[in-house]
Amino acid sequence: MKQSRSGTLTVTGTILLLAGSLAAWASPVGLGVSLKVKPSSEAGGVYTVTAVITDLENEEVLSAPTIHLPKGEWGEVQSGTMGEEVLRFRVLVSDDESETTYEVERTREDEVVASRKATISLER
Repeated sequence: MKQSRSGTLTVTGTILLLAGSLAAWASPVGLGVSLKVKPSSEAGGVYTVTAVITDLENEEVLSAPTIHLPKGEWGEVQSGTMGEEVLRFRVLVSDDESETTYEVERTREDEVVASRKATISLER
């Protein structure tokens, strides 16, 4: 039987753009990502993930989404104006609840200018 967990798991990552499209290389943009992952008190196997995504160049907060999702399923949120600048954030808590994977992509005029993918272990 699995034990329920309480509390908040906090993961912070600061990333400089190292990979992506050629357009991203021409304009070095960095993204900072800070995550809080916690089990939902409403139902077993449901998580609340809160992210703060920042532009490292000017330390501006680009988005601060909160996503409620069942383990093993992707949650996604998108912000911005289509065709101009869009920030897409996706997150997954693994089926065994041992890790969280996230993806962030920032586009301007339909070209990727920054992206970040990471998998982070969740400690029990």
